[in-house]
Amino acid sequence: MSIDGKYHFDRIMPRYWEVEARKCGYDPDRALADIRDLIAHIPDETRELLAICQSEGSATEDLKKLTKLLIARCAELAKTYGAEAMGPDQSRLPGL
Repeated sequence: MSIDGKYHFDRIMPRYWEVEARKCGYDPDRALADIRDLIAHIPDETRELLAICQSEGSATEDLKKLTKLLIARCAELAKTYGAEAMGPDQSRLPGL
């Protein structure tokens, strides 16, 4: 899948998401807000899931490594996109 013709995620800048949002009739500002919201929430959700798995004795070394990688990736993405959680008055993506 490409975003405005870009396939490598490190090359997909916010402006490309805005172009794709417009193409499908979605508000480009809202698209970026959704992305920033995900970047803001994924690290905490990842830590919470790891803590649950650790308490149940099912936290593998791979899961611990994946947790660290996801948190680090979100920190990198936040440099480009930001990481602002949506407010309680804004509807978030389903399931979040």
